[in-house]
Amino acid sequence: AAPSAAWYVRRIPRNDTRVRPNRAYTLELPTGGVRLHDGIMRQSFEGEVDYLVAHFRVEDVLFHFRARGAKGGLGPAGPSCVPNSAGAKSFGWDGGLRGSIAGLFLMGAGGILRWEEHAQLRELADLVVDGIAACAEPDGYIAAFPRNDTIVRENPNYVTAWLTHGLIEASIGGNAKALPLIRGHLNWFNNNTHIPLFLPTVS
Repeated sequence: AAPSAAWYVRRIPRNDTRVRPNRAYTLELPTGGVRLHDGIMRQSFEGEVDYLVAHFRVEDVLFHFRARGAKGGLGPAGPSCVPNSAGAKSFGWDGGLRGSIAGLFLMGAGGILRWEEHAQLRELADLVVDGIAACAEPDGYIAAFPRNDTIVRENPNYVTAWLTHGLIEASIGGNAKALPLIRGHLNWFNNNTHIPLFLPTVS
C-alpha cells in the first residue's frame, strides 16, 4: 500500500561490457533452417500452432496490461493503451498472476516462429507485443500488475520471468520491439531501491 512516490528509481551507470561464457559450448544446436517432415512431431507442431491461434484472444491476453495502463502510474501510459473492450476478460492464471498468460503465449508463439513462418500467429504475437508497448510507463515499467504489487505473491520472480522469457522468444521469432521492452522494465526493476524486498539476501 506504499504511495507510488516511494518507488523511485535509483539511476546507476550502465555496464555494457559483453559477457562471455567461461567455457565454450561443446555442442552447437541449430537455431533455424530445420523443418519437420510428416509424422507425429509434425502433427504435434501443427497442433501447438492451432492451439495458440484458437485459444488466445489479444484483448484477453492484454486485459491486465490495459487495466493497469488505464489507471496510470508515474505518468500517463502510451496513447494507444486502449481501455478493455466489453468482451475482454481475464482468464487462466492471470486471475492471480497478472501478465503470466502473455508470457506463456509469447513463449509458444516465438518458439514456433523462429522455425517456421505462420502469418496469423505472427500477427497475434505482434499485436500482443504492441499492446504491452502501448501500456508501458515513461520509466520503462511494463508489467501487467501495478508497480506497488511487485512484491506480492510471485510477481517479482515467476510472473516477471515468464513475461521476460516470452518477450525474448518474441524477439528470436522476429519482433524488433521485444528486447527494448525488456531492457526498459529490467532497468526499472534492477535499480529499484526496494529490490532487497523482491530478492532478499541469504544470511
